[in-house]
Amino acid sequence: MLALVSLFVAVALSMLITRIAAEALAMTGISRDIAKFQALSAFTGVGFTTSESEHIVNHPVRRRIVAIVIRLGSIGVVTVISSSMLTFINAGSTREMLIRLVYLVAGLGVLWLLSSSKWINRRLNRLIQKTLDRYSELHIHDYEYLLGVEGGYRIAEIHVQPESWLAGKSLTESNVSSEGALVLGIHRPDGNYVGVPQADTRIVPGDRLIMYGHADVIANLGVRLAGEAGNKAHEAAVAEQRQYLAGQREEDKVYSNYD
Repeated sequence: MLALVSLFVAVALSMLITRIAAEALAMTGISRDIAKFQALSAFTGVGFTTSESEHIVNHPVRRRIVAIVIRLGSIGVVTVISSSMLTFINAGSTREMLIRLVYLVAGLGVLWLLSSSKWINRRLNRLIQKTLDRYSELHIHDYEYLLGVEGGYRIAEIHVQPESWLAGKSLTESNVSSEGALVLGIHRPDGNYVGVPQADTRIVPGDRLIMYGHADVIANLGVRLAGEAGNKAHEAAVAEQRQYLAGQREEDKVYSNYD
């Protein structure tokens, strides 16, 4: 019976490890469903070849989490298999084997019911999150993956210099959105952070702007100087963006009648 108890412990620990790994992966910014699947795939060594796994191996924190899960999984799978074999090999008779089989099915059923309980899941997830928050630093999101950045678009930081074209302007006055760029946040020189800049938020020298847009647009804004030349560069960028949007509208017409 010791082998049967060892089997239940191994299965329970395996379920707990995959649950912790899923929460840890979710804390890095990927969806919870994908996190659960990738954690289970890494632990069992099956299915970890999907396109979604690229976002795991290309991210240093996620890669470290998965590497630990793979190592633990190799131990866990071997333990479960060996305990299962010992459970029935040590049975003295057919009757004893059937009794152990009943215990095995019943025990696995109980574990399955516990893992399916929403009440237990909510509290277990909350406990895991609190523990990971306290003893780890996993809130390192892959924002380019979250925003689906491709096609030359990127997230970048602009340091605003005193001579910058952006310095002294509000977001409305700079109107960078008309160039195809968005200001996601502003790090102020005094250490404050403006998480959701408003239209009247003013850009000052020393600010660090977190921007999203095409790489060329952001690069242009980063080096644009104040004065007439800067104003003309802004007008040219706006005109170019209008042409791009016109072409995009033509491409999007195929979806106009989509129900």
